[in-house]
Amino acid sequence: MYGHVIEETRQLGSCLELCSFHHVKREGNKLAHSLPRRAVLSADMDVWVEELPEDLDAVFQGDLAM
Repeated sequence: MYGHVIEETRQLGSCLELCSFHHVKREGNKLAHSLPRRAVLSADMDVWVEELPEDLDAVFQGDLAM
């Protein structure tokens, strides 16, 4: 299902002088999981400059603590 995305990412990474990929489980990166969920639930277009909304900032701070 995501094979084409993975392959394109590998191809783009090979163009860089140094690039490495590491798998991070959802529990270790809840912000990446929360962003698309928020996008689906939001009818508006949100733009954030320099600061995350409070609810997402709390998720981000939790990721840093892990």
